[in-house]
Amino acid sequence: PEPKTPKSAKGSPPAKKGAPPKKAAPPKGPGPAPKSAAKPKEPRKPDVKPGKQVKKLFWSSFRTDQVQNTVWDAIHSEGARIDTEELEALFADEPTAPRTRPPSPELSKKIKKVQVFDNQRRRQVCVMLARLPEHAMTHQAVFNMDDRVLNKDQVELLLLNVPSADEVAQLRTAEKSIAADENSQWETAEEFIFGLINIPEYPLRLQAWDFENSFVERYTSISKKEQDLAAGCACLLESPGIRRLLSLILFAGNFLNGGTPRGRADGFAIDALVQVRTVKSTLNQGPGSSTSLVDYLVNQMARQHPNELDGIVDPNGDAERVKTAARHSLSDVTEDFRSFRRTLDQVLTRVTAAAESSESSEAFKRHAEVLAERVTTLDELGERFDSLKASYDKLFAWFQVDACGSKKTPEEFFGIWDKFLRDVCEARAAQRENERQEALRSRRRATTTQSSTLSQDDRRRRSTTPRRRTMPTASTDEHSANRHRVDVSPGPARSRALAVTM
Repeated sequence: PEPKTPKSAKGSPPAKKGAPPKKAAPPKGPGPAPKSAAKPKEPRKPDVKPGKQVKKLFWSSFRTDQVQNTVWDAIHSEGARIDTEELEALFADEPTAPRTRPPSPELSKKIKKVQVFDNQRRRQVCVMLARLPEHAMTHQAVFNMDDRVLNKDQVELLLLNVPSADEVAQLRTAEKSIAADENSQWETAEEFIFGLINIPEYPLRLQAWDFENSFVERYTSISKKEQDLAAGCACLLESPGIRRLLSLILFAGNFLNGGTPRGRADGFAIDALVQVRTVKSTLNQGPGSSTSLVDYLVNQMARQHPNELDGIVDPNGDAERVKTAARHSLSDVTEDFRSFRRTLDQVLTRVTAAAESSESSEAFKRHAEVLAERVTTLDELGERFDSLKASYDKLFAWFQVDACGSKKTPEEFFGIWDKFLRDVCEARAAQRENERQEALRSRRRATTTQSSTLSQDDRRRRSTTPRRRTMPTASTDEHSANRHRVDVSPGPARSRALAVTM
């Protein structure tokens, strides 16, 4: 069914579809006058304007027109002073520069970075560059071998990163492509290494420079090892305590081996020193304690030669010197010295040749003189190594190391002595601890005995001392009289007795 058309107002025809609505008739007569809008109050804060365009502080703010008990009213009452000139200068809003459209690739020239190294090698070079001065200064310092610009560690770092022959060939090949294309440039790592290989004799400069920087440290290390080995040889050859200890071992061993083919020996192989600790006492000395032949020998040594025993076990004594010598290998130290000397000869020969060439710099001439002085220093050290070798030969002959058919290297020889002397030091330390404990117990016993004696004397003195008599007082006399008084008052029994008598 069709929707019903709403009825129009009374007395008016219904409105036609699509017709515009009729305007309402104006009211008859004058209407009420409109109310006037209230005038807004002025803000409490003054109206300030910066002298120039400044940056804005975007915040959510509010205004109040009545006094309240808030922090803002307190701030309004107190006020604040600021430097507006400095504020304008610091936060001036610079006009934004108009954006320029980047040139199109067709119109601009594209720069091409030339890379030769792989990523790992490039990172390695970049890490090195972070520890060096800027490129030009570093290259000039390498050319002049200038210690004022590059220190020891930086020179060593450069020497470790010297390019290989293949890398140099690749850089030379890439150099031609860069020269042909003006838009090609080196990558940072390749640029530095390319500048380095253009320095005349750059590998020799770095090698000679690094050798001089590390000469004192390496010489000191080798010299100290040679001194330790020489001191160990002298100790075993000349120490009276070592000789006394060996004699006790020989006599004790001959006694224990009496009646056997091992007895009546004139000497023994050095290997036996390690076996001395394995001979244990058969006496039961309590749980956790055992006496070895080393303990016996140390006790005998302490009784007969205490000063010589202390010379073995005390700090910086014979045991310490042998222990220090046992840390080094004569063959290794000797080879280290020979390698050191060969390197010096090679570097000196090449530096001298470079210093005599017409294209050389003053750096080669200066360093050639320094290296020549180093030769004299190593010559003296070489003579000391010759003396050390003679000391070893004398030492092996002194102990007749090869008499029993068991040859020993210098390292094995000092290793055996080191183990044995450590056993001696441990036994001496245990002996001193026992002596300390015994002395402590003796002092305690002496203190206890003295206290007991004093107590007995005190009791004896008290028993023989007469007591002092005190003068009686009045109260004392009265008490004594009352105690000894006889009751003579006539009681009933006494009265009867008296009566019979009468």
